[in-house]
Amino acid sequence: SCPMAYEADRPDAKTHFEHAKHLAEQMIDRLTAGGESVAIITASQPAAAVLARPTYDLQQARSIIERLPQSYTSTDLAGALRLALDIGHENEKLPNKNLYLLTDAARCAWQTSSAAELKSIGPDLSKLYRITLFNLSQGPQWNQAVLDIHPAANLVTVKNNFGADFIADAR
Repeated sequence: SCPMAYEADRPDAKTHFEHAKHLAEQMIDRLTAGGESVAIITASQPAAAVLARPTYDLQQARSIIERLPQSYTSTDLAGALRLALDIGHENEKLPNKNLYLLTDAARCAWQTSSAAELKSIGPDLSKLYRITLFNLSQGPQWNQAVLDIHPAANLVTVKNNFGADFIADAR
């Protein structure tokens, strides 16, 4: 999601998103080919299971991670966790399921109108998965964003004055 574009001072990754991709690739590299499978879910709005059926083709999973683009939409953490829950239920017979959450811990993902849903999904996820949280944030951080921009008045007027003022909501 957009907050993952935060530029952090890391030698191996410019943004939280690049760091998350690097960590995911490292995790895949440690798996046993043919013996362990991978599913991939993104939490940008709307959440998507980009690899919904767990695959034993670790090169395919790694390739998908490499090609994931940075999104500039909001976060849909509840949607992503619902997808993880669905995948876990569909594959209950697979032993030793792990859920890795790679997040920048942005408040906009956790403290939303779906916070109660996140709280209710948690116990169900913990019954299906061993959950590991990777918090990619680095101390106090903030992102700048222009949330809205619109003209202060009509852009085309009958006067010869074509100056235009705009109102922006920057945060």
